Amino acid sequence: MIDNLCKMGHVAGDDRERGLVPNEYTYNVLVDGYCKMGDMDEAKKMYEEMLGRGCNESVVSCNTMIGGLCSIERMLDRGINWDSLTYSIMIRGFCQDGRTREALDLSYNLLEAGLQRGMWAWQQRF
Repeated sequence: MIDNLCKMGHVAGDDRERGLVPNEYTYNVLVDGYCKMGDMDEAKKMYEEMLGRGCNESVVSCNTMIGGLCSIERMLDRGINWDSLTYSIMIRGFCQDGRTREALDLSYNLLEAGLQRGMWAWQQRF
């Protein structure tokens, strides 16, 4: 239910007052919900709380935070344009994840934006 509420843009209220303590899965859903709403301060707070309560950090929790922090829409909404390094970091991440099509698409976007890839970015294997 929490997952569906978050997908609809409603992060569930704090049920800890009623004795319900979130587990790792619940924290990840809540962090994802805050990220999708663009509330990175709350997402970070929830993430830190998750770690503080002894929940394990996982690839899911890390990917959720990375996704929230690297949101193209979020950056553009705030008037932050990507530079060559931003593109290079994202291209590298896509390459490491085996997502060649996305990496190539970003390479084309970088060139269309009038930016040049540094040597480091060209060394990524598509």
